[in-house]
Amino acid sequence: IHDPYKELYDKELNVFQLVHGKYQPYDMDINCYMPELTLGLVMWEGLFENASAPFIRWCDREGSILRTGAEGIAEEAKRADEEAKRADEEAKRADEAVEEAKAEAEAKLAEAKRADEEAKRADEEAKRADEAEAKVQALLKRLADMGLTPLD
Repeated sequence: IHDPYKELYDKELNVFQLVHGKYQPYDMDINCYMPELTLGLVMWEGLFENASAPFIRWCDREGSILRTGAEGIAEEAKRADEEAKRADEEAKRADEAVEEAKAEAEAKLAEAKRADEEAKRADEEAKRADEAEAKVQALLKRLADMGLTPLD
């Protein structure tokens, strides 16, 4: 019996049990814990089913309020939403890391292509220099064969 103004009893919450055909006050601890039910009753004030007021709620041995089905569903939905948000953020970070790695790989590839082109140009210049040197040596030999010496 909930007696919020204590008009009938000394306590706000009063529990009775049927003993030999008569209702007798139930001998309760602070949380109205009933070991035969493995449950207790406790006064709780807060928002419940869109109403803010004092309520009688089921509790465990320690006095912790037991969730209703709707409360459990709401908490699970909230937890699932938070988990989905964390997963989305993690996926976004992973996508950013992939894009960053891709950009880095493209930059390294471009650098490797530039280095390859430079190496080809250097090889071509070295080949041209070798050809020019061979022509100079051939010219010097022809001049020497003619008995001419180039001016120093």
